[in-house]
Amino acid sequence: MSEIKQVKDAVQEAKNDLEKEKQEALKKKVKAIIKATLERIEQEEKQVKAHQDNLAILKKDLKDLEAGRLDLIEERQSKDKKAREVSVVTVKKVEKYVGPVKHGTAYQPWYWPFEITPNPVDSGFFTDFSDAISLTCGGTSTELLTLTGNMCSSFAPGTYEMNSGNTIDIRPRFN
Repeated sequence: MSEIKQVKDAVQEAKNDLEKEKQEALKKKVKAIIKATLERIEQEEKQVKAHQDNLAILKKDLKDLEAGRLDLIEERQSKDKKAREVSVVTVKKVEKYVGPVKHGTAYQPWYWPFEITPNPVDSGFFTDFSDAISLTCGGTSTELLTLTGNMCSSFAPGTYEMNSGNTIDIRPRFN
């Protein structure tokens, strides 16, 4: 009778071991799924952070364009590589400006001319902008558009119909 008990115990032990192996295999699969999910979350959070950084730069650009502060956009682009890459246009101060002196001896950012080019130059996204450059400069989209802060501030207000169908109103700024 003891041999039968030993066989039964051995069978039970084998069943228990087999059940443990199945549980371990399931545990490994669940852990792999959780790890993959955590890695995907981490990846998505990095993308969200990058998009938030880009959005912040674009919002600063819009605010500065509305206010006619092309000098601030140029300063940001000269100091921050990411701002140069993200901004819709590249803004560069005209160094050899020979126009009238405003407000005493110093040129004020409000009246200083800035060269505006699409960023990147070969982008097809800015068809309206390229058309505007062609009309004002009489050439292709690689030519420069020259604006002052005063012009940007004056021309920015209006109603903008977005490609998504949304309408955005920008109201005049009173400084």
